[in-house]
Amino acid sequence: MAAITDTDTHSRLPVAAPGDARVQELPESGLWARPERLVLGVRKGVTPNGKPPVRIFLGTEPAQHRAERIFVWSIERVRDPARVYEIHLMKDLAGFRKLGWLTGFTNYRFAIPHFAGGTGRAIYNDVDQIYLKDPGLLFDLPMGDHGVLAIAPGGRLDTSVMLIDCARMRDVWTVEDARHRRKNALIRKARAAGVFGHLDPSWNARDEEYAPGESGLLHYTTLHMQPWRPFPGRFVYQRNPVADVWLEMEARADAAGFQMFSFARPSRSFRAALARARRGPPALAATAAKAFEAALE
Repeated sequence: MAAITDTDTHSRLPVAAPGDARVQELPESGLWARPERLVLGVRKGVTPNGKPPVRIFLGTEPAQHRAERIFVWSIERVRDPARVYEIHLMKDLAGFRKLGWLTGFTNYRFAIPHFAGGTGRAIYNDVDQIYLKDPGLLFDLPMGDHGVLAIAPGGRLDTSVMLIDCARMRDVWTVEDARHRRKNALIRKARAAGVFGHLDPSWNARDEEYAPGESGLLHYTTLHMQPWRPFPGRFVYQRNPVADVWLEMEARADAAGFQMFSFARPSRSFRAALARARRGPPALAATAAKAFEAALE
């Protein structure tokens, strides 16, 4: 069974008891200070190649849980087994104004230099995408003096896929700007700084731009044609001409039993819910503790 090899959710640790320092990190609001990290480690029996981890920051939101799983699975299918891949789920983050946002994660991308510690490289992806080639190839592209590589068809910059030099961009896209300024203002600021470089369009093939065997990433941009139909109350969904690429990938993930999280490696939201239950009425706390312990047996 394909599985995530590690997470930052402290897998196999018991749910924190009242007074435990870890409980204080679990927000009652449901908003988080930092992205949640998944790690696809070097596969068992494979010698590490010594290359730096491929860091991917994924813009996502709760309604996109189905797309989120297949995004991660798409990486698992094509990745270099001798390399580590870190996937940072940017979802429900605290401190952002969400002024004029078109999605629940619009401005999170501009906080990546901050979340990455202002060092190294990072890839940004929207959740409505799947990798068809190893994202390590994108991560290793030469950047020259640029701080960001992205496509710009017709001169219009598209930030839905970016390769970011976090050291170069940490003073251009600050976390405070990401939290309080509009997306277009942040793009203009980066343009004025002259940091943008050209990304090969094969790394952001949008819908009908998809070319089998050539595209490294397929991006489902037409909201009412996304095959996983995340917002049934908002759109009347229509068939996407390239829906089968995504649906076949989901079928393979199902057949492999692939899950991003499990009882042995729970998500932080699951841990938070159990921690809150343990702080509740004694009967509920006892039930939660027994359920968690049974899951780890």
